[in-house]
Amino acid sequence: LIFIDAAKAQYIKFFNKFKDNLTDNGLIVSDNLELLDLQKLTQSKRSQRLVLKMNEYKEFLNSLENYHTEYLEIGDGFAITKKVL
Repeated sequence: LIFIDAAKAQYIKFFNKFKDNLTDNGLIVSDNLELLDLQKLTQSKRSQRLVLKMNEYKEFLNSLENYHTEYLEIGDGFAITKKVL
């Protein structure tokens, strides 16, 4: 199990850095994936960029081969990505 809760703009980098440490059926849990509504609440350019980065990360997770991702709307949201063959 790998848990990612770090600089939001670096999630793809962290995923790629540690994914090779997973065994078959291993999990990567990513925190704070439900920031999409933040875009509606603020005009801050920093917040807008953060939302874009998290959307890019979700697209990245959804495009991975040999991985399956499920999203949980608990708190700020989680993505649970399972390595499958």
